[in-house]
Amino acid sequence: MNEKTIRALVEAGAVKNVRIIADGALIHVDIITQNGSITATTLKGAIKTWATIDASARWVRNLGIGKMQLEISGGFLDKKDWPYKSSFLSTIQDYMSYTLFFLGRT
Repeated sequence: MNEKTIRALVEAGAVKNVRIIADGALIHVDIITQNGSITATTLKGAIKTWATIDASARWVRNLGIGKMQLEISGGFLDKKDWPYKSSFLSTIQDYMSYTLFFLGRT
């Protein structure tokens, strides 16, 4: 679903939740409605992707949505023997809290 259609859903109050999904190096956005999950797409129909989490969060914020969930999966986060996994996730959580705080300010 492209940005124009998603904006119409937001204005109609049909959006229940938004998930930013970071899978490896690709980041995309899923919009949750009462009818199910919809992935944000470009006008040509390809899945809309971002290079950074804060760019995707800024795009969601510009749609008029202030609350979103972040899902991180894939890549080095799945390695059980990686010693800095919990530290890294804690840092990401702090970064996202800080970023989303300032994105939510008007």
